[in-house]
Amino acid sequence: MQLNDLGFSFADVQWLLMAAIAIYTWVIGRASASNKEVVELRERVVALEVDMKNMPSEATVRELIGRLERLTAHNEGTSKQLDAVQHSVNRINDFLLNQR
Repeated sequence: MQLNDLGFSFADVQWLLMAAIAIYTWVIGRASASNKEVVELRERVVALEVDMKNMPSEATVRELIGRLERLTAHNEGTSKQLDAVQHSVNRINDFLLNQR
């Protein structure tokens, strides 16, 4: 084995080492992109959890629907009573106008 053969071997080792460093850098670069994606997904999940925590439950929605139906029925009853009062006021008004 001569010195020139060793020089060629060192060049090969240097090339292999550079190739290994390039592959390592590429893998780490992909991993950091994946880490960024994981962080973004975690932030989105946390935001969704906060939104879901603030949403009303199914029981609450059902209760609100029931209250709304009762309120609608109450308003219809009040409207009928106001119609009767309006009719009475009109009769009194007609009577007073005819009195003169």
